Amino acid sequence: MTSSSDDRWRQLGILIDAALDRGPAERAGYLENECAGDLALRAEVEGIVAKGSKPSFLDSGALAFERELGERVR
Repeated sequence: MTSSSDDRWRQLGILIDAALDRGPAERAGYLENECAGDLALRAEVEGIVAKGSKPSFLDSGALAFERELGERVR
């Protein structure tokens, strides 16, 4: 993974944690502000939050997860 990918992953993790800590009404405004027009990032966070949990290496396997994340970040 490159530093850019690492940064994107960290940002995604922070946003997911914060979004899960908020109710649905507050979450939309939070993501609007924090994603600052990055529609791909917002869609990724909303998709994961809609599932109710963060992606897990144990659920999908580390390599498959890294490959999937890399495709979504591009």
